[in-house]
Amino acid sequence: MPDIIHIRELLIKAHFGELTPEESVELEALLAAHEEARQIRDEISMLPREEMAAMLDRLDPEEAWQKVLEKEEELRRHKTVRRRNLVIGSAVAASVMLAAIFLLPPIKQRSVDLAGISASGTGTPGEQATLQLANGKVIVLHDSGQQVLSLGNAQLSNTNRVLKMAALAGDADLEASGWNTITVPNRLDYRIELPDGSVVWLNSTTKFRFPLSFRGRKSREVYIEAGEAYFQVAQQAEAPFVVHTSEADVHVLGTEFNVNAYQAGQVVTSLVNGKVAVSAGGGKRKELKPNQEAVVKEKADNIMVQPFDLSTTVSWREGIHYFRNAPVSEIAVMLSRWFNTELVIDNPEIAKVQFRGRLDRNRPLSEFVELMNLTKDANFYWKDGVLHCK
Repeated sequence: MPDIIHIRELLIKAHFGELTPEESVELEALLAAHEEARQIRDEISMLPREEMAAMLDRLDPEEAWQKVLEKEEELRRHKTVRRRNLVIGSAVAASVMLAAIFLLPPIKQRSVDLAGISASGTGTPGEQATLQLANGKVIVLHDSGQQVLSLGNAQLSNTNRVLKMAALAGDADLEASGWNTITVPNRLDYRIELPDGSVVWLNSTTKFRFPLSFRGRKSREVYIEAGEAYFQVAQQAEAPFVVHTSEADVHVLGTEFNVNAYQAGQVVTSLVNGKVAVSAGGGKRKELKPNQEAVVKEKADNIMVQPFDLSTTVSWREGIHYFRNAPVSEIAVMLSRWFNTELVIDNPEIAKVQFRGRLDRNRPLSEFVELMNLTKDANFYWKDGVLHCK
């Protein structure tokens, strides 16, 4: 039986982005192993973040508990109502819900799930991440459980989509220092902990190339062949960290930044903190300050530097993608990337219709479809198991 109180504490911290790396690993394992943990996560995700933050400072547990007792039966009577209708807007209601999260066992609710599709799950072997070693061998990485691999003087462990590696005693051999490629498919994301202590988060449909050891190298170099990655780089002044992409290279000593290479012919590097230099063909080079991003486009004469919105740029690490005046065609790309679901656009004109909103990969796709249909600007519907838009 899992420690429900501890799980709730971790989920609340995750909701506010306050988890430590160790707590994040622990929470991922708990969510993978326990249905109760996933139910609590779903309950917490219904609450507006701003109201929860206010309630944490002024919540009276005893008073809230009395309200919970009064409201519990009402909540149970309405358990068939869609989850999005259970998000209560008033401050009192938010405090009641917050107390319920900490003090009550999970309330089993039913939600309408038209497609039964979510972004999580074990998947078939063809839908799982793979690691191609320098010797050409391909290893299927499991979504849950633990794998341990010894490759020459390097050891890898894969636990709940967290790939860790550590160099063993002795000099790095060919197997450890050669280039290896992890490919993350639709629906999944991955985290890699490199032997130097750097951490890399990989978004869906990302290909990332790296060595199993940096020993004997003057610089620590990795490649993003496609996709998106967030880096938390360990400082080593004697061995600069370099991220190579198709259009630009990012040079760094120790910092946090995001690299988006999804769009062909374009790479966007967004600096969260620290300092990086972005270089491109023709000797072009730009140094970034925190909250600046560099956009490098194929055949462009210069590197464009501009501010960016941190909350939306790196929200994919929390499983959230924000749409800002996005056409249906962009939404179709995200549904494929995060849910492995093709969106058939029946009318070419509909592809140009723009939307604002957010996509949560941790929620059923059916909820997103229902919310999109509320706008009345387009009609999303299922036909023979395929999602259409007209």
